[in-house]
Amino acid sequence: MARKVFLDGLTFAKAMVSGANALKNSKDRIDALNVFPVPDGDTGTNMSSTAISIVPKMQLVTKDTDIAEVTKTISTSMIYEARGNSGVILSQIFKGFALGCEEKMDLDLQEFLVALQSAVDRSYKSVFKPVEGTILTVIRETTENIVKKYKGVDEDKVTIKEVW
Repeated sequence: MARKVFLDGLTFAKAMVSGANALKNSKDRIDALNVFPVPDGDTGTNMSSTAISIVPKMQLVTKDTDIAEVTKTISTSMIYEARGNSGVILSQIFKGFALGCEEKMDLDLQEFLVALQSAVDRSYKSVFKPVEGTILTVIRETTENIVKKYKGVDEDKVTIKEVW
């Protein structure tokens, strides 16, 4: 039986550009929610600046670009462009996801779930004293819910759009 491709590099690149733009458009609302570690109102701005840094590089991705290269490029760009605590944590989420994609052309569903868990693990390890109620909680709970729902599911019955 042929392995089903669940997520390829080009699809992920397009999703990341869309996500970066959505984050940019929501930054003011996120800034208003910002209360930890200090209520300085810059979480949305910092995450947006970090995420939007990937857009020019993602526009160069083709159908032949593998998921490992795409995620490594995202991770590197975000690490270099990270602003504030939230930007650094966001970069570490994508560093963890990239580690879960190493040496892969694309991901099947179960590999995708492993990469998500790698993102959670890396992000928590990157913070000296992780605090719940932050972006860490969002990525952890989102991943837990996705893994619970899709672990072991027949991959022929699921698409990336359903999961995301």
